Amino acid sequence: QFKSENSKKIIQELKYRHYYVLLAAYLATSKCESKNFVECGVCDGLTSFFILNQYAKSENYNGYLYDLWQPQKNYEKISLEVTKNNLREKNKLFFNKGSIPSVFSQSINPERISLLHIDLNNAKATTDSLEYFYNKIEKNGIILFDDYGSDTFVETKNQVEIFLENKDGIFFQFPTNQAIFIKS
Repeated sequence: QFKSENSKKIIQELKYRHYYVLLAAYLATSKCESKNFVECGVCDGLTSFFILNQYAKSENYNGYLYDLWQPQKNYEKISLEVTKNNLREKNKLFFNKGSIPSVFSQSINPERISLLHIDLNNAKATTDSLEYFYNKIEKNGIILFDDYGSDTFVETKNQVEIFLENKDGIFFQFPTNQAIFIKS
């Protein structure tokens, strides 16, 4: 995915970002009954891989993955086949290809989840995902926002804050521009 002069820098940054992904997965699996997770914006499956390292410790997990899986700017080699190949040794995954929110009505969706990871680079799709999945998140469940603190996605940050304004839970931003919400 990363074929540029900045590849080493990007990979170094991803190490820290995925530390927080593992932390979120650990908290979700240790504090919630459900072992289901959702990822909206899957790309090549790298983040799902890290989430699965924690969830696969339970025999009862399921992963629900949502993405367009179409080549886009900066992601020319993205496809459902590439993602499935990257996650080929993992099972209990539901790959739901399509545009958010319409993909939700055409997909296999969980009733309850312990972790929702959102990496959509789009404010409306982020809001649509929150509206669809929020009530399915268990008490102590986690929402991990990938692009919350990025200067590129200020509208997404504003929409997240509006959505969570009256919700019970703990919210804070990580130094990687990610943010986490722990539902009370």
